[in-house]
Amino acid sequence: MYSVILELLPFILIILSGVIIEKSQILGTEGYKVLNKFAYYLGVPALLFSSFATASITFSSYENYSIAFILSMLGLYIPIFSYVFYKTKNINLATLASLGSVFPNSGFIGIPILFILFRQEGVITAALSTLLTLIPFSLAIIILERNKYGMQKAFLQTLLRIVRNPLLYGAAAGILISYANLHLPHFILKTTHLLGEAGVPCALLGIGQMLVIFRVRNLSALIVPVVIKLILHPLIAFYLFYLFNIEPNLLTMGVVLASLPTAVMQSILAFEFETYQAESSGLVMLSTVCSFISLPIILYFMQDIATSF
Repeated sequence: MYSVILELLPFILIILSGVIIEKSQILGTEGYKVLNKFAYYLGVPALLFSSFATASITFSSYENYSIAFILSMLGLYIPIFSYVFYKTKNINLATLASLGSVFPNSGFIGIPILFILFRQEGVITAALSTLLTLIPFSLAIIILERNKYGMQKAFLQTLLRIVRNPLLYGAAAGILISYANLHLPHFILKTTHLLGEAGVPCALLGIGQMLVIFRVRNLSALIVPVVIKLILHPLIAFYLFYLFNIEPNLLTMGVVLASLPTAVMQSILAFEFETYQAESSGLVMLSTVCSFISLPIILYFMQDIATSF
């Protein structure tokens, strides 16, 4: 357990540094936005590009993993949506509540943490998993937009949100370079690598600042979704990965990604559609804070399980 905590300590300390920065206003009132924009639009896409461009990728080895990861999300999303809609008759509330329980922060937390733990292989797995999380995210947008504007505009808005994602461009460009077997000049790879490594701490600092900005309200209503996200989701993911005979290292990375806290995008959607707003921001914050405890425990058990395969 001690070794697991040591592995995760840089991740936790950088996030805590973000908390201190925001509380002391070292970067001013706009520091949170600047760090997050750099990480989202430049740093993390550059990391994805350099990781994919320099890797020999065999996507066939990710086929069963992808199916299992998608099923772990939809297997929770659909019953939670059905239950909340049955109880409240509010389709927007049901959509956002179910998304919050299954939508891991695989971009801003998953990519940095798997980079720290597994280096290049971790970045590739986290990037592919981030693309897979677009499935429940897109489903949520379609339902929300359809309820507001109609089906035709719902699909258009969903497509626009996906193609505007800079993480997608970074990953896609790197994959094309890898598949074409192109050898880029060293200075280009070095530049993107340096930008990517800068993006990791910026993303984590931004998470820390977010913990200060967001507020937890109605704590009792958040306990169940936090437990579902941090405990039930990784348990279901583990069962499905085991069922699909996923190799131990990839299984461990998948379970770690499933155990991540709720992504910030869920809260952004809640504010955009004026539903589940206070609960969403509270869920993002509370699940992130609680993951400081749950994540080391899950990783500790996963290391023992993986070595016993």
